[in-house]
This record gives sequence, C-alpha cells and structure tokens, in this order.
Amino acid sequence: MDYVKPHAVVENMLAGAAVKLNVPARHLVIRGMLAGAYLGVATSMAVRDCSRCLRKPSCAIGWLD
Repeated sequence: MDYVKPHAVVENMLAGAAVKLNVPARHLVIRGMLAGAYLGVATSMAVRDCSRCLRKPSCAIGWLD
C-alpha cells in the first residue's frame, strides 16, 4: 500500500465534505431510508439464520472452524 501524507488525506476529506454539503435534503432522506431498509433486511436474514442454528446446534459448529 502506498503511503499517503496526512495533509493529502485531510484535503481529500475536506473536498468530499464540500461535495456532500451541496446534496439536497431530499436525497439525504432517501439515502437514509435505503440504508435503514438494507440494515433491516440484513438483520432479518441474520436472525433467521441464527434461529435455524439454535434448533439444530450441529449447524453452528461450522462457524467455529
């Protein structure tokens, strides 16, 4: 991995912040709703998978390898 000077990192962060500052509020709300939906789907899948392994404990042994 190439070394990046801290000053360059800060400049890139400030440039990204300036771009995000101009994003309309409507887009931020849409992005927030989509992020919540993705998290909801991922947690539902994880809980469903874990509950299946609780009924059949031999399924969880594969996680320990």
